[in-house]
Amino acid sequence: MLYFKTIRLEPSEWDLDVVVTEDLEQYLEFCSKRYGLKDYLKEREEGPWVATFETEKGTELDGEKRILMKLENLKDRGVMVHEMTHVLFHFQEATGVEINTNSQEWIAMFNERIWNELCRPTYEKIKKL
Repeated sequence: MLYFKTIRLEPSEWDLDVVVTEDLEQYLEFCSKRYGLKDYLKEREEGPWVATFETEKGTELDGEKRILMKLENLKDRGVMVHEMTHVLFHFQEATGVEINTNSQEWIAMFNERIWNELCRPTYEKIKKL
């Protein structure tokens, strides 16, 4: 089974897609349809990770830029927090927002929003395509 949700990284117009699965075949099918980039994503099929990329034309997202977090499950909270840290830096690189002691409240709110959404049981269950 594959679980999926999109989290808006407010107040920006960037979205974070979260894919949760241990089924590598289903993961590649889903990602190929939504993002394209099959070879790129195949290299990153195992383990949790975060990536930023521009989706291929003709896919569901048709050239949109996206941050993607891939998790194997929602049980390992330490891994979730670890990957959230990567999301913060991918967001910073994509938008140019400053990350320093003057932005710590914004960073805390950013992480709180992602954490709350990761833990909220509103994932779409994706059956085999």
